[in-house]
Amino acid sequence: MNVQALSRDVFREAYSEYGKWLIEKIGPKRAALLINRHLKSFVEMNAQWLVLPTYQQLLEVKGALWIRRAQLPMQWMIEERGMHVDEALKEDVTETHRIEAIVASMSSEDGQKLLRRYRVHLESKPNKRANSLRSVRMGMRSAANLVLASEAAGRPMPSSESLRSLLAETPGVAASLASFISFLNASYQLSIVFPKDNRDAIKLRRKRAELVLKVLMGEAASGVDVLDRWPAAALGYFHGVTKVSKKGIALTNDPEKNGLVVTLKGKEYWIPLPSTAQIE
Repeated sequence: MNVQALSRDVFREAYSEYGKWLIEKIGPKRAALLINRHLKSFVEMNAQWLVLPTYQQLLEVKGALWIRRAQLPMQWMIEERGMHVDEALKEDVTETHRIEAIVASMSSEDGQKLLRRYRVHLESKPNKRANSLRSVRMGMRSAANLVLASEAAGRPMPSSESLRSLLAETPGVAASLASFISFLNASYQLSIVFPKDNRDAIKLRRKRAELVLKVLMGEAASGVDVLDRWPAAALGYFHGVTKVSKKGIALTNDPEKNGLVVTLKGKEYWIPLPSTAQIE
């Protein structure tokens, strides 16, 4: 009956073979419970492609979250159809989707246009070698926070005042905003300047947060649960947020499960998990 939901012979054959494989893999009882649910993955591929897609096609069209949800169909395609899993490509596509989500999160069209232009700048030939997609995403996140702070104050374009206001709340983002400020000044004939009175304090706070993070990462590697202490330290290191109260934050897993989204005073911050954090 399920096969009739597929319009292409290649996917009808694939789904039938998958059912036989599933019985051998997990047994007939579990296979009977899951096979109807897994039909959706084949229906979606049937609607999109003439033949079974490659891993790259699935990543680019469906995304890493779809691949994770279709775990057993993916395992079948890898084991029985020779699908090659490219982890580097997966990471690049995931970062690209995150960058696109940052642009889409802007409340105004002008803000989105500004971030798109900055993205082009970061990914242009002179900068591409130095900027990985991860560093582009982190730079875009800081730039988006500045644009949002400016728009909240009624200014469509960032200024020295909006920069000072943002740094007062999250002083640790100063380094990640340096490229964006240079881009704004050069591209829009602006004269945005960094406040000079808090550079040493920023460096000292970040160094202290770095030491705490390294201790927590060591404990986590030994099997200790550090998630109750991790958000405050990570917010301090990655975003320069100080004086974080456990009662004032809300935590949710990000869709890719590589980190946490921290909601604090109406703002969202992404932090890595102890197992995925990279301390420079």
